[in-house]
Amino acid sequence: MSEYPDILPYAHIELDGDLLDIKALEAGLPGAIQAAGREARDFWETLAGQRLNSSRDAYIEGIELLTFLDMAEITLNGKFPTMIETGTGPYSMKDALIDSPKARMNQAGLRYTIIPIAAAGGSPFDPPLMYRTVSEGSDANWIHPGFPGLQLADEVQRELEEVILPKHINKLIDEVL
Repeated sequence: MSEYPDILPYAHIELDGDLLDIKALEAGLPGAIQAAGREARDFWETLAGQRLNSSRDAYIEGIELLTFLDMAEITLNGKFPTMIETGTGPYSMKDALIDSPKARMNQAGLRYTIIPIAAAGGSPFDPPLMYRTVSEGSDANWIHPGFPGLQLADEVQRELEEVILPKHINKLIDEVL
């Protein structure tokens, strides 16, 4: 005969209605989710503020919090902010340069922009060494090399799942107990 019993004791767990008010928990859940959404949005904006320079304001402006009854969604809106987030391969800057508010129109009706070219390593306050013109008729040799994405959304999601949401759910449970 073995030394092990055929049946092991088990634990019976039942929530006592006096111990945890389920209705109060359900009622407080939308507020906890919305508070977690606000904190996650603020966390994302803080990360962007720490990691970006000249594109910081445009990126942060693209972060939007949408809240519903029991749901919060944080999105990144706009072509430029999403390009910063996901990164991009090489691309032609010609269209952006000739569509710039600083573009002019020549006598033939073609748009063009004059680009000051600074010396490598020079100060932005130094006068440019030369100027180049890009126009609708010029070749497409204004190629930007591209850049890797910032990938802040992944960090925000991790922080939301591991820190922010558990904190707000635990706070709600503490309030209900």
